Amino acid sequence: MAIYRLEKKSISRGNNHNLVAAVAYRAGAKFTDTNKLNPKATTHDYTKKTDVAHSEIILPDELAEQLNLAGINLNLEQVANLVEQGETTKRGKMKTAAKLASEYVLAGSHELSQAENIQAFQEFAKQQAEEQGVVAMVFVHDPKQGEDMSADTQAADNSKGGDLRNIHAHVVVLSRQLVLSGDQLQLGDKSNSELSDTARKKKFLEKNRDWLKGVREQWADIQNQSLERHNLAPVTHKSYRELGLEIKPGIHLGKDATALVRKNENLAAENKKLASEGRLDEMQPIKTIYRHQHNRTIDNENRTHIEQTANSGITSSQQQIERSQRWIDAISTGDAYIQRQIEQANQQERSINSRIGQGVRRRSERPNPYEQQLKTSADNRKQRATELHERTIIFDRASERADRNARYRKPRINGVIGEVDRLTMKTALLFSSRRNESSSYTDRQKDILERFANENSLVTGDFREDIRVTTTFFSDADNAQTHKHIVKLINDPETEEQNYSKTSKFEAESDLNELTRDIVGDSPKTSNAANESVSIAPRGRRRP
Repeated sequence: MAIYRLEKKSISRGNNHNLVAAVAYRAGAKFTDTNKLNPKATTHDYTKKTDVAHSEIILPDELAEQLNLAGINLNLEQVANLVEQGETTKRGKMKTAAKLASEYVLAGSHELSQAENIQAFQEFAKQQAEEQGVVAMVFVHDPKQGEDMSADTQAADNSKGGDLRNIHAHVVVLSRQLVLSGDQLQLGDKSNSELSDTARKKKFLEKNRDWLKGVREQWADIQNQSLERHNLAPVTHKSYRELGLEIKPGIHLGKDATALVRKNENLAAENKKLASEGRLDEMQPIKTIYRHQHNRTIDNENRTHIEQTANSGITSSQQQIERSQRWIDAISTGDAYIQRQIEQANQQERSINSRIGQGVRRRSERPNPYEQQLKTSADNRKQRATELHERTIIFDRASERADRNARYRKPRINGVIGEVDRLTMKTALLFSSRRNESSSYTDRQKDILERFANENSLVTGDFREDIRVTTTFFSDADNAQTHKHIVKLINDPETEEQNYSKTSKFEAESDLNELTRDIVGDSPKTSNAANESVSIAPRGRRRP
């Protein structure tokens, strides 16, 4: 049976984490930290980790379009070093407590294939990248793929496990957006997920806690879509409390404590004397064993609670059976009396049936004008009830199909929205690059675009700001529709120039034809004097 897991963690320098080390461990690779401000920068080699089934970078569509136009390709080591080198103070010093990224640990479904699990992980990472506008990295670990290895503190991972069904993913999402300045990538603003509740309120965003619930539900929906294709039971992101289950939580031990418990569960019993002397702080393993025993106690209590809940239903059924048995006994005790009552009732029934039969025979002898009408009315009501039931079934099936189609088409709709945003961003980039010598615009077209930029306040003096202002302007559907001729000029200047040349040629020929008609129809008359000319009034003012 599939399980649900989404655990959100932080990768931060305050916890002695290093993003280069974290990415290298999750990718099973050898990366070098090139941050000159970090005195501990070194090479992190995790090539012995062989359980990595998949790793990739997922970009938001807007950034992907910018990098494609700039001819920039990113790799995992480059992204990690970019963050490590960019997290500095205004004075150029290294931030010692900077949060570098957030990590989502997702449990896959062992009932599905590795490819299906990877596709689900990719869909979740793409949603986070688009929603927050940041770079996401996906690392899929499958115990069937190879062996895991221990991670140091800087690698920031303690999810090692020995279960071959434990296929899982680490989705690392950067805390800051990446901004393209010229041909260089730099760290930009923090994503909305890293803002405080106060800052989110100013942006009319929901609280972080409510937002995280939505993220958990997103992963449950993605996982259930994969499970539904194989008719497998769905998972839920809801807690025991939300499901109405009174189950107590245990204490998380961690991998080291779990290994210690498995190695020697009798350690607490062997050190009772030290525990009675109050020296538990010196015997940290004893605390670990006690936590494990506490968890076992809670598990037993939860099991008892579930059994009692099930037994309560059985007890209720037994009580009903006992009550029924008492009624049976009472009936058996008064069997003679009941039998007499039955014989009397049968006799009365035979008498009544005889009278009814006589009445029926008398009614059958004379026809009833309302009998056929009543029968027709009853048949019509029965037919309408049958039709209503059939329509209800059809409506329910249509509703289910519509709901499934909506779930399956949601990614396509998001893709269309992303394509519109990509075209808008492309238009903004081409428009902001109109002054470049490498642009394909003619001088006439450049003059048109420059006048348009000045008229609509799209000139700020900064290239990056020009892109932002222009993107905002063309994102407005009314602006895009009103100035669609400008949009066509920006994206296809060659076609616009050809159309302009054809139009200019046509207007020139029209003017020539009009001039020729005026000369032929209104030739000027001259006087007898050689140097004198007589002007003729326009055609509309001539006298007949």
